[in-house]
Amino acid sequence: MDQLKTLIFCLLCIFSEAQEDKPNYRLPRNVMPNRYNIELTLDPDFYETKSFLGTVSIEVTVIENTKTITLNSANISYSTITATLDSGNDTFTLQLEEQQNYTRIVLTAASDLTAGSNYTLTFENYTAKLHEDMAGFYLSSYTNETNQTEYVATTQFQPTSARRAFPCFDEPNFKSVFSLSINRPENYISLGNTNITTNGTKDTFTDTPVMSTYMLAFIVSKFQAYSYQTEGLTERRQYDVWCREEALATTEYAFDIGPKLLNKLNEYTGINYYNMEGVDKMDQVAIPDIAAEAMENWGLVTYREAALLWDKHESTNTNKQRVATVIAHEFAHMWWGNLVTLDSWEWAWLNEGFARYYQYYITSLVETSWELMDQFVVEQQQVIFGSDALESSPALNAKVLTEKEIITKFAWVTYSKGASVIRMMIKFLGEKNYKNGMQQYLSNNSFSNSQPSDLYSALSNFAPDSLPANLSDIMASWTEQAGYPVVTVSRNETHLTLTQKRFLLSSSASSDLKYYVPITYTTAGNPNFQDTTVTKWLLPDNDLIIELEEETVDWVIVNLLETGYYRVNYDEGLWDKLQKALLSDNFSNIPVINRAQIVDDILNLARADKVDYSKALSVTSFLQKEVSYYPLHAAFNAFAFLRIRLGVSTAVGKILQTHIQTMMTKLYKSVSFDITNESQVDIFKTALVLQWACELELDQCVNKSTALFERFSGKEDEAINPNIRSTVYCSAIRQDESGKYWQLLWNRYKSTKLANEQDTILTALGCSKNQTILTKYLRLSIDSSSGIRKQDTYSVFSAVLLGNPGNVDVAFRFLQENVQEIVNYYVGLNALSDVINGIADRLTTQKQIEAFTALVRANEAILKGAGVTGSTAIEIAEANLKWVNANSEELKDWLVATYGNK
Repeated sequence: MDQLKTLIFCLLCIFSEAQEDKPNYRLPRNVMPNRYNIELTLDPDFYETKSFLGTVSIEVTVIENTKTITLNSANISYSTITATLDSGNDTFTLQLEEQQNYTRIVLTAASDLTAGSNYTLTFENYTAKLHEDMAGFYLSSYTNETNQTEYVATTQFQPTSARRAFPCFDEPNFKSVFSLSINRPENYISLGNTNITTNGTKDTFTDTPVMSTYMLAFIVSKFQAYSYQTEGLTERRQYDVWCREEALATTEYAFDIGPKLLNKLNEYTGINYYNMEGVDKMDQVAIPDIAAEAMENWGLVTYREAALLWDKHESTNTNKQRVATVIAHEFAHMWWGNLVTLDSWEWAWLNEGFARYYQYYITSLVETSWELMDQFVVEQQQVIFGSDALESSPALNAKVLTEKEIITKFAWVTYSKGASVIRMMIKFLGEKNYKNGMQQYLSNNSFSNSQPSDLYSALSNFAPDSLPANLSDIMASWTEQAGYPVVTVSRNETHLTLTQKRFLLSSSASSDLKYYVPITYTTAGNPNFQDTTVTKWLLPDNDLIIELEEETVDWVIVNLLETGYYRVNYDEGLWDKLQKALLSDNFSNIPVINRAQIVDDILNLARADKVDYSKALSVTSFLQKEVSYYPLHAAFNAFAFLRIRLGVSTAVGKILQTHIQTMMTKLYKSVSFDITNESQVDIFKTALVLQWACELELDQCVNKSTALFERFSGKEDEAINPNIRSTVYCSAIRQDESGKYWQLLWNRYKSTKLANEQDTILTALGCSKNQTILTKYLRLSIDSSSGIRKQDTYSVFSAVLLGNPGNVDVAFRFLQENVQEIVNYYVGLNALSDVINGIADRLTTQKQIEAFTALVRANEAILKGAGVTGSTAIEIAEANLKWVNANSEELKDWLVATYGNK
């Protein structure tokens, strides 16, 4: 017995030591902030010194007796730090210890700070950097109409960069009120979260709402407001849009749609934005350099220029939709994120998943003809299905600790899977029940922090009795576990049997994860696709048996309008019946979203070796008579994978190209380069079809594009419709071996001031097949004097990779020869991992993989976090090669049998 006690004691000691050795990045909660008083000073030459001065006092409450206070701080130099007991004049100096590895400081008093007491911590006259990596308080610039450089000092604090501007408790659940004043140079203006009073060159802002540090924002610039130009106002409005002066004309759409979106959110949530305590305005600002698409700072939302500015003559319909949906996304955060804030970054989907869902839903209430909730299926759910089918895919609620780990939460899984699971939850709760529960959740947790349990508690009060388990248990299967299931449907004479298994793209991978799966279905005998009410559930521990009402069932479709976050497979007999139905008149009235679902599901089931490719290509042969956007969108995504894996110059690749051309023959005839007053989705279809037709080098498409480009670049100076401009630019450059067209577009890039056009050109420049030009282009992307903004550096790399199948060799070689320089330039961009993944995904030979492996292994030290990505990317590249070896012959056999050796 004594030996057992000794053994247990030793094990406990080992466990304790392991726990102590594990770094603790979270702040202790022995002291809580109540209020920050911040005063910042920018000297007239701030853009040269790249620094600023600050004084901060933080009013705190001591929760438990302590001699130490731990805050976050990074790259800040301090002079004197004092603490004052609020109940008297007892002021004393605190000793400072920096913990740089944790980006925090520890302040130590000579004696205990007493629990329940209030103190004011004062940091006088500290100095800090104006960074140039688009995080913290950072420096941006632009060239005005007279070709002079203007400078901007702006902020990006989410998720962990407020600590670079002032000492703070930089975690979401340390909420506080912020009072801010800025001493700025003359001829500049400042913007903050709240309204402003000005005394000379000192701007003071009213108190913010109770909020997390990452929502604080301020900008010092020479920007102007839309209302100043259009209404001649000299005082600031409650709602406005700001940007550099020469771009003001392109703010009209954002200025118009913003209040409409805000009103719809007011109505939906039952909480009026302007009635939130401490909220007195809404400014939207276009920033020349910003790493993110946008940032939801309370009352001062910042955007990339291309996400806020829209020119009705020069921008595309896609650009317009981007502006509307990004604004809706950021405005949704005023409720989901700002008013109610996640308790920890572990639950980032409570912010981003809801914002992603409502960017579609709320915009659909304003732009009613855009079919946004249908677009959601192919743009969000079907896209995230790809990465969420990897063994390495994290759960929505995956724990994070370090700053680098926190950054990983701002990925597609958090946004798109979060939104897709929320959409599914809304469907099985019922729209009205969900809305009532959501309003209660927002009301109960206003100005506070929440965890998923708080959400489920409110929603459960309105949940239908038909749920098979507690809502928290149902949702845990989707948020605590990674991935999603494939539901397999088999049939005998009288019933259907539904089973589930986690869907993984790797045929050699396996998983025991099971989910609570809401089932909707219809049959040929009694088709009803619009009723997506969930009446049956496939449970984690049991198969589902559905008794058939009809004596004979032709086809059956499960997951109506793809409202559930899962794929569907069928037994061979049911696939055969679906194939026949889809080839019948009007596709047997199967709606476009379910046709898109079938395409996406079966081609990815074949990719994962769950269905033969011969079956998948046969079932999807109905595409040759398809002219709708959504099924073709799904098909092109799958065809893109096949083209990368099989190559375009191989024998099987060439026949695959014939197959794709055959599938889109009718589709191509349904579109035209001459776009008139078409619907939003029809314009998207035209752009997508022409892009693919020219990429497949259909003569008619290539010739038309070249002719349009020549008229555009020649004496005629004929404008190209913005919606087809990317295809025309890319096709012309792809066919031009001399580089003349490339240089013309590069010159246009440098001269244009419109961000949308710059984005279009950057993408098109990667379409060249000239390796010398492409290498030059990649070199320009890491040259700060080239005119390519740092935020667009990865866009250039991506453009080269996607421009042509053979461009991967150029991109890989450039990485090999310039790895250290690329690493240095990409600091702060979090895009190096994307470069690694992008190259690895396009490697097609063992020799390429061996060279890539050698590069990653030799540079692990300098690649740092991207080196870990590199190891995973190597595994994916090797798996891709195995996939080719396992599937190319089957694909070739079917293609040759269908088209012959073309």
